[in-house]
Amino acid sequence: MVRTHGLTHLNLAMRDLERALRFYHDVFGVNEYFRDEDSIQVLGPGPHDVIAFERSPQTAGRSGGISPGMPFAYVADPDGYEIEIWYE
Repeated sequence: MVRTHGLTHLNLAMRDLERALRFYHDVFGVNEYFRDEDSIQVLGPGPHDVIAFERSPQTAGRSGGISPGMPFAYVADPDGYEIEIWYE
């Protein structure tokens, strides 16, 4: 599991909600707190973090952004999002 200071608020379009939940739970330690037919919301890893996974196969996997001069690494989640992890 990756230790972080937090992920703030993210809303991500996903192809497969269960697969996304497993990935983010295993990698970042998030925990599910809400679910409906087309979304799963999770809390963590930071104390105020909310991540919403929305079922949207047509837009899943879009990414962008970099942080020049900062220590960082890129990883890809199961839908192909390129996640930049950096330290400040």
